[in-house]
Parts: sequence; C-alpha cells; structure tokens
Amino acid sequence: MVHKKGEHAQARASTEKWDKIRSLECERDKLHNELQEQQMLLVEHRKRTSAAAVSRPQ
Repeated sequence: MVHKKGEHAQARASTEKWDKIRSLECERDKLHNELQEQQMLLVEHRKRTSAAAVSRPQ
C-alpha cells in the first residue's frame, strides 16, 4: 500500500480531532449530570422554604 505524502499526518490529525470530540462529549455529559443534580437540589430547597413560609405566620 502506497501512502501519499501527508496522508499519515492527516489520519493522525483526524484521530486527534475525534479524541478531542469524545473528550468534550464526556465533559458535557458530566456537566449535564451535575446541572441536573443542582436543579433537583434547588427544587427541594424551594419546596422546603415555601413550606416553611406557609407554616410561619407573617
């Protein structure tokens, strides 16, 4: 098999690009999970504070 000049470098660049994409996707998934966790905590906090405000006379 004859390789054209620069073909190997191009293939390596493509592999590095896909590795970067996979890395970014992984980071995105982690951040998404963290965001969902924070949103659930916020909802719980709001439920507690609104329940406390309702039970406490003004």
